[in-house]
Amino acid sequence: MNGSTDDLPVELFENVLRYTLPPPTLLDPISSRAPSSGWMRALSTKLSLSKVSKHWRSILVKLLYEDVSLSHAIQVRQLARSLRENPRLATLVKGLVVDCPVPSELRDAIYVDLAFIITRCT
Repeated sequence: MNGSTDDLPVELFENVLRYTLPPPTLLDPISSRAPSSGWMRALSTKLSLSKVSKHWRSILVKLLYEDVSLSHAIQVRQLARSLRENPRLATLVKGLVVDCPVPSELRDAIYVDLAFIITRCT
C-alpha cells in the first residue's frame, strides 16, 4: 500500500467524502440562488473535490447528482443535455427541486426538458 485514497474500498471512501459535507436534508435548496448559501457552498466543495483525481471524480459524480436543485432555466437545459448524453446519470438522482423563473421565450423548451428530466429520474 502506498497510502493513496485509491487503496481504500470505494464504499469506505464514499462515506468519508459524505462526512466532509453537510447532509442535504440540512440545506435549503431553494436558497441555491444565493452564491453564499449553504447549498451552494456544499456544491462548490463537491465540485472542487471532484477535480482532485479521476478516482475522486468517479465517486463524487454520485454525490453531485444525488440531490439536484435547479434555480435557473439554463440549469434545466444543462441537466437535460447531460442526461441525454449520459442516461446512467438519471439513476443517481434521488432528489430534485425546481424553483426557477422561466422567460416566456424559453417556456416550451424548458417544459420539454423538465418532462424529460422527470421521466428519466423517476
